[in-house]
Amino acid sequence: MVRGQILGITGALHHQRDAFQFLACHCRTSVKSGAMETRQAKPSRTKPNSRFAEFLLGHMCTRCQSGAVSRKLLICLSVPLIAVGLVWGGWAAVRYKYERARSHWKTEALAQLAGLSLSNGEVSQELETLKANRGVREHQQWTGERVLLMTNDEYLVYASRHGSNSGFVDHLFLALGSDGRWYYTTYHFCNSMVAAMADSPPGSIAEFARTYSAREFDGKSDVCLQHTWPVKSKE
Repeated sequence: MVRGQILGITGALHHQRDAFQFLACHCRTSVKSGAMETRQAKPSRTKPNSRFAEFLLGHMCTRCQSGAVSRKLLICLSVPLIAVGLVWGGWAAVRYKYERARSHWKTEALAQLAGLSLSNGEVSQELETLKANRGVREHQQWTGERVLLMTNDEYLVYASRHGSNSGFVDHLFLALGSDGRWYYTTYHFCNSMVAAMADSPPGSIAEFARTYSAREFDGKSDVCLQHTWPVKSKE
């Protein structure tokens, strides 16, 4: 009887052992299955992140390339602009220098002309010489070093400054007439009034002004520095 009870207890223990082994196997299978599912699910969750990273990297590269192109374009555009600025700046500086010298000459010339009259020995002698030579030769001499004589005996006591034939800086002619008026023009008389020597003498100061684009001024102001010849188009 005791033996039968022992055998019964042993069988029950074996049965429990088999049950625990079954449960253990089932748990391991479940864990493995969950792990596989986890590994299979990871790519599906990380794949969008990978694509986003690739997108960001590509976008950054594109921006870097775009920035490099923009810098090259900026440099290419800046070089000619800088060159033009330097040329224009140099041109303006040189022009300012010559215009300033022209203005300084004007101030001194007006002061000298204001002090000249028939009482000046050189002026009176030159005027008498021009009058005496009328009709001596086929071409009448009406230009002197300081005096221009008209056929009606009016005259201009003048000073002339040669400028640039290209027009970069205007010529300047200043004169005090026997009529008591001041005149100026930018006509190109050339040195020593050579361009006027070949012309016939004007009949009056008014005719001289029309022929050589001369204008009246007050004998003091900078109005005489303005351009009068060649006559600019009104277009």
